[in-house]
Amino acid sequence: MAHEVLTYREIADRLGVSIPAAKMRAKRNAWGVTRGNDGKARVTVPVDALSDAPPPKKAAAPKPEPEPGPKALDIMQDRLDDLRSQLNASNAALEQANAANAEATAERTRLLDDARVERESLHGAIERLTGQLETAAKAQADALQKATSNAEAQVQAQGETMRLRSEIDAMRKRS
Repeated sequence: MAHEVLTYREIADRLGVSIPAAKMRAKRNAWGVTRGNDGKARVTVPVDALSDAPPPKKAAAPKPEPEPGPKALDIMQDRLDDLRSQLNASNAALEQANAANAEATAERTRLLDDARVERESLHGAIERLTGQLETAAKAQADALQKATSNAEAQVQAQGETMRLRSEIDAMRKRS
């Protein structure tokens, strides 16, 4: 007796039954089952069991869609008009948003440019004031040094004056 080795799906297709029905038939008829390398069950089926099967069912042709009636067309046209209205409103809102975005971008650019100019101006003022402060500090240091020197000379002169007065007083007492 000749045999064929088939998967449950192949048996179901050949016999025109579901896969669970093919499994039940294999079990009921005690057909040998082994596992293939791919892990699928393989069933040894006698060829005469397959020849008794009815030919596989052909897929039924899909039924054509009925033509929509005038009322359905009116409903679809109304819906299409609503969608077009929504699309037009969305496009108008998008244009407004794009215009507002362009204005905001231009304002941001203008503000950044103004800030850059202001920063450069402030840096110039800081450099100028720093130079003036350094000049004033040097002049003050020079004046302080001169004043210190003058004070030292004055102290020396006073000391000399006192020494000379003491000498004069001493000479007067002697004479």
